[in-house]
Amino acid sequence: MQEPGHGCASAMYGLLVEPEQLQRVREDPALVLRAVEEGIRWISPIGHTERQVVEETELGGVRLQPGDAVYLMLSAANRDPAQFADPERFDIDRENRRHIAFGGGMHVCAGNAFGRAIMRVALEELLVAAPDLRLEPGAEIPVTGWHFRSPRRLPVLL
Repeated sequence: MQEPGHGCASAMYGLLVEPEQLQRVREDPALVLRAVEEGIRWISPIGHTERQVVEETELGGVRLQPGDAVYLMLSAANRDPAQFADPERFDIDRENRRHIAFGGGMHVCAGNAFGRAIMRVALEELLVAAPDLRLEPGAEIPVTGWHFRSPRRLPVLL
């Protein structure tokens, strides 16, 4: 279960680069869940998923046959400017919070509710334990991973 760790890192990264949002979450812990949801939309912990075509179909002008593999780019869908205003920005006040970070429908990740709960509790505890947490000035934050995505390191000061 690496997705909760990745999702928590993404949410914390988003809060650290948007200090006014971080302050609001510190002042109102009820906003932690919004930060979690925006974090996993902003940097989806699952970058893509594979599915197998079961019946002949056409998708985007391409003819697909049964047995063909298709890759759904969840991370790209969650930053689609047709769905999300200013999709590259972390924003806990985003109006459209409907994302597919854990898939959807009958293919939704079975651990999505548990993962969200872990992320919420981890962020709540971190914000209490480290009230002065902030990004190290000038720090570069590499986000890596094709299938599982997250910041690889998050240099902070206490």
